[in-house]
Amino acid sequence: MGRDGHAGTLPGPRRAATVTFRSPIDPRLRLLQRTVTTPGAWLIVIGVLLASSGPSGADPAGPSHVRAESAQVRRSIDQAAARSVAVRELIARLAGSDVIVYVEMTASPQIPRARTKLVAALPGVRFLRIGIHTSMAGRDFDPLLGHELQHAVEIAEREEVRDEEAVRRLYREIGRSGPNDTFETDAALDVERKVRLQQPFS
Repeated sequence: MGRDGHAGTLPGPRRAATVTFRSPIDPRLRLLQRTVTTPGAWLIVIGVLLASSGPSGADPAGPSHVRAESAQVRRSIDQAAARSVAVRELIARLAGSDVIVYVEMTASPQIPRARTKLVAALPGVRFLRIGIHTSMAGRDFDPLLGHELQHAVEIAEREEVRDEEAVRRLYREIGRSGPNDTFETDAALDVERKVRLQQPFS
C-alpha cells in the first residue's frame, strides 16, 4: 500500500505488487470532482468511472465484480481466469462480496508493477481500483492480477474497511509495511507464485 492506503509491491528481490494510498486520479473522476458537492452525487461519479471503459466498451458480460478499463483488459482478465484456478477462485470470492474492482493498465511511475487502492465506500458497495503497469502486460500480468485480487479479497472480507485509515489498520494487522506507505502480505505473494506456476510454458 502507499501513502493514500493501497496494497502493492515492495522493493527488493521479492517485488510483487503493493497496497498503496497515493495514486493518480482518473481524468474522468478529476473532471467530475469539480462539480460533485453532495455525497449522493458520488454514485454518479463512480458509475461513470466504472461503466465508461474506453472506446471499445467495457464489460459486455454484465455486472461482474471484477471490471475492466477496456475490452483488451477484459480479455486479459478472462484469459488469466481461464489459465489459473487461483484467479478464478479469487474472482468467485469477490462475486459474493460488496466489493467491485476496476482493473486498469497504467504507465504511472508511481506504480512500477501493480497496486490496489480503495477508491470509495458507499452504502452496500465498496470500490477498489487495481492498477497494473503497462510494462507488466506480458507473462507478468496473470501473477500480478492474482496478487492484487488477493488484496481485494483481504479488504472485501473486512466489512469495516471503508476508508484509507481503515485500510492501513488492516494491513498493519495482517501484513507488513514498506517504504512510502506501502504494505504487503504473504498471502498475496503466495497467490502470485501459485499463478506463475499455473501458467503454461511458452
